Amino acid sequence: MRAIVFLLILMILLPIWFVFTTSFTSEVAYLRDGVQIIPKEFSLKAYEMVFEKPLFLRSIGNSLFVTIVGSVLSLVATALMAYPLSKTFLPGRRWIMFVTYMSGLFNGGVIPTWLVVKWTGLYNSLWSLIIALMIMPWLIVLLRNFFLSVPREIEEAGMIDGCGVFQAFVKIVIPMSLPALATTFMYYSLFRWNEWFNALVFIQDRELWPLQVFLRDVLLMGSVSGGGTGTDTSQGIPNETYKMAMVVLSTIPVLIMYPFVQKFFIKGLTMGGVKQ
Repeated sequence: MRAIVFLLILMILLPIWFVFTTSFTSEVAYLRDGVQIIPKEFSLKAYEMVFEKPLFLRSIGNSLFVTIVGSVLSLVATALMAYPLSKTFLPGRRWIMFVTYMSGLFNGGVIPTWLVVKWTGLYNSLWSLIIALMIMPWLIVLLRNFFLSVPREIEEAGMIDGCGVFQAFVKIVIPMSLPALATTFMYYSLFRWNEWFNALVFIQDRELWPLQVFLRDVLLMGSVSGGGTGTDTSQGIPNETYKMAMVVLSTIPVLIMYPFVQKFFIKGLTMGGVKQ
């Protein structure tokens, strides 16, 4: 069993390691020797070229803006919707939950969504990736189930001491729900950082492209400029190593974020265990 687990881990880690080592290999060595476990000719030229590209740096800024602002707004909107739905006395609660479930299973499709974005004036704007994709229905369901596990007696005790419903939510429920909120924030952050399809549909201006769209363009078109013009590797200009350097840089924010929310992750995964 341990051997099987070791092989599975090796299958996952080896491609990541090869991407990492290739990004630090000179283009000549890569063309001559291919992928190496340890680079024979260490080079930072690919990374130097990455940071010389204004469009790449701008795409990182666009992705950071969409990820940070979008995830915070999505978390607030999700919590404000999930908390009332956890109250059995809410009128129409079951109907609202039914609509939420259905919207998670079915959606209007690409064309109707594009029309809504166009008519609301969000087209070709980073806000189209934030507002049009504000809430994930399944995260509402999970967060609502976690709120159901919060003892009602604690909220009632706070209300007896003078708290209103909103104050009880902010001062009592939120501090007790940090694992669920951290996990929800992580899901939203990963979704927004890796988002490329909706950005490809909603955003036409290359200056507004998030990182993943820019990276897709470079990987598919084979261009270090992101414009599909190609490169001349005979001149020593990195091409494949340049691509690998961008892939490595695109994973750094996720690697930085995960350790901060990892302690909440396991507990947060069980937040859908309460049923009502």
